Amino acid sequence: MRYAIIFLLFLSTHTNFYAQGILSNTQGFSFNAYGKYNTWKSNSTFLSDLDDSEPNGVAFGLRLGYGFTENIKFFISHEFSQYALNEKWNTYTINPTEIGLRYSFGASLIKFRPYLQLAVGWHPLNISPVDFIDNDGNEFSDANLKSSGYALGGTFGLQYYLTPDLNIDVGLGGNFGKFSKLYINGLKVPGNDEDVDFRILHINAGLSYSFY
Repeated sequence: MRYAIIFLLFLSTHTNFYAQGILSNTQGFSFNAYGKYNTWKSNSTFLSDLDDSEPNGVAFGLRLGYGFTENIKFFISHEFSQYALNEKWNTYTINPTEIGLRYSFGASLIKFRPYLQLAVGWHPLNISPVDFIDNDGNEFSDANLKSSGYALGGTFGLQYYLTPDLNIDVGLGGNFGKFSKLYINGLKVPGNDEDVDFRILHINAGLSYSFY
């Protein structure tokens, strides 16, 4: 009996929701699966050859959000990337985890909702094998290079609602940050005093579903 009451309340909520003529729901919880095409670059002498050889990559991401209002949503996301598109690598990834806010323009009575998204993320870099010479002249062959750092990101995009709860999400943006330390085979690279900056530009597309 209790489950029947819960189901009737859920059905009543949805019925009222649709009866109001709402075309785009941005409130409550949402789940988003998306793909990305990335281009990354660093002005660091440590990484210049690596980003030149593999500047482009693809990624798959998952995002969980919660809309506090019709316009403002908090989210957390994680991505799985692959930059080994031109050459053979054992590993070539930058898999960020981000938290941020999305502002959706317009109101719930329209299907097209532009948005602006701002986030801060942790970006771990993992590349192998690499041949490397540090500032002290030490040579490393077939080594594993790892680093990580924070970045600020922004995306401008458009949501088109197929139903009030299901939408197609497309956007373009970028992340700009700095890797804090470089490690070769688990050892910190000595003499690394330069800023190891990086930027990632992207286009993305995916599907998002809202539930409450």
